[in-house]
Amino acid sequence: MKTTTVFTDDQLAYHAFLQQGGLERYQQQVLQTLTAVQPDLVLGFSAGAAALWCSLSRADCADSAGQALLCYGGQIRQYSELTPHWPVTCLWSDESHFDVVALQQQLGQSGNVRQQHWSQRHGFINPHSTGYDASAADLFWQRCQQWIQNGDF
Repeated sequence: MKTTTVFTDDQLAYHAFLQQGGLERYQQQVLQTLTAVQPDLVLGFSAGAAALWCSLSRADCADSAGQALLCYGGQIRQYSELTPHWPVTCLWSDESHFDVVALQQQLGQSGNVRQQHWSQRHGFINPHSTGYDASAADLFWQRCQQWIQNGDF
């Protein structure tokens, strides 16, 4: 049985993530799952969003069709030269350690990438994050339901 670890803060979770192989290992796991399952919709948060960005840019995903919603995936900035094969919507939050607007402009060059900026802190959807905002998270989940029903976030 697989257990889930709940961390007391974002920094402890990120440190454990790095100890387990970081984004490179996570991206490999995501790619394996995408090619095996071939989902129609995928949703990624933070490191998961960056792992999906990298995976969806690989040739392995070029023949499958789906959509992705990537939420506050700040590490995407390290891979901004990649272009996902699937239509992707990036939902950005306010970030203090990089220029979100500049990244949006750079990624906006791709026709496959739609973007939104929500004036919330990183992690605003995650109740275990210091950036959590219950009302913004509720609105996000309502918008996700619309996305699933209409295909438009």
